Order: sequence, then structure tokens, then C-alpha cells
Amino acid sequence: MIQEHLAELQEVTILFVSRNPETIIQEFAEKYGLANYPNVHFLRDEKDTFYVQFDANSIPYMLVYSKKQELILRNKGQLNIKTILKKIEATNG
Repeated sequence: MIQEHLAELQEVTILFVSRNPETIIQEFAEKYGLANYPNVHFLRDEKDTFYVQFDANSIPYMLVYSKKQELILRNKGQLNIKTILKKIEATNG
């Protein structure tokens, strides 16, 4: 689970995007202990702008950018957090 690795992700901004109502998004954030981290953000996209712009046609859908704002990972579906951490580490050095 991502919340178990938040200490390793302090220099990474995490953005969750959802079509769900704000109450559902807030419940998710609280349930998984993500509500009070300054680098974790939640976006409600009721008009599907994100999904159209990034061709995000699966849940979960992940984009990971380097510190230089370069796309280093695009993934449709679930991905192990350790794989994500390795990719970030390899890119950000």
C-alpha cells in the first residue's frame, strides 16, 4: 500500500484523480491515511478532462514525472509500489 511508503515519497507529489463526489474522495483519503500529507493531493474531475487529455481509460491509471517534469512512467492498471520506487530512484538519482 502506498501509505506504507510515504516516507520514501516525501519529495514526490502524488495526485489522485477521481470522478467521484468530494465526499467519497475525502472518505478514501481518510480511510487510507492520506488526508494529511502535504505532498498528497486529490482532484475531482467531474468533466473527465484528465481522462480525455491523458487517454486514461483504466483505473488505476498512473503517470510519474521526474523532478525535471519529464514523463518517466505511464501505467494502466495496478503496479507494485516497489516498482514505482525503483523507477523514481533510477530517474532522480
